[in-house]
Amino acid sequence: MKRVLLSLFVTCLVSTSSWAAFTNGGFETGDFTGWTVSGSGAGLSSVISNASPMLWGQTTNIAPYYGSHMARLQDLVGNYHSTTISQSSALSAADLTETLYVRWGALLVEPSNLHDLGAQPAFDIIIQKNGSNIDAFHADALTKQGGGWADYGYLDGTAWYKTGLYTYALSNFDAGDIITVMMTVIDCGWGGHGGAAFLDGIGTTPLPPVTATPEPGTMVLMAIGVAGAAYLKRRRGNAKA
Repeated sequence: MKRVLLSLFVTCLVSTSSWAAFTNGGFETGDFTGWTVSGSGAGLSSVISNASPMLWGQTTNIAPYYGSHMARLQDLVGNYHSTTISQSSALSAADLTETLYVRWGALLVEPSNLHDLGAQPAFDIIIQKNGSNIDAFHADALTKQGGGWADYGYLDGTAWYKTGLYTYALSNFDAGDIITVMMTVIDCGWGGHGGAAFLDGIGTTPLPPVTATPEPGTMVLMAIGVAGAAYLKRRRGNAKA
């Protein structure tokens, strides 16, 4: 019983400290605590739970990648929106051996008529060191970088969706440097096609995606159940002997 409870305690400890160097990297507070949210689409963005409804026009549900909450930026309606969430942190010497992880999903509508490349809905991740850009990831509805995008319905253009795990080694920093991570999603430049993004697990410890995290009370009941089953098994073994 003690071993089971200890194991569950360690699991809880890891899950609560998983986003080292960033505050609320898993959005488990249920809001944007620790993050700066800016742009014309900020009012369309929120932290969602497993029970949150799908976006308008979306043909499948996108559950949180970790725990029970994740960030959703914007919707698919369009209307020239742009939204950025960002956070900065001073790195310690211990952080420099780590890697930054960002679990992302982008839902971008490809215009049915020809738009210039720069007018496509797009999603970006930007890493800054002491205020200067040092790395970036970009994906737009026309180029669909990296392949593997899925067709999630038609909204005056195909809504393409893809998930990914962005990584960046922090060995390029020095202790005391300020790291800033920014995630941005934009609608098309003509205003008629939307872009949305889903974000979770922003920090230095990658975890396997899950749809929900058991409540502490549930975890204790699970521990009791496991211990009880083991006890009954031992009793049956002793009775047979």
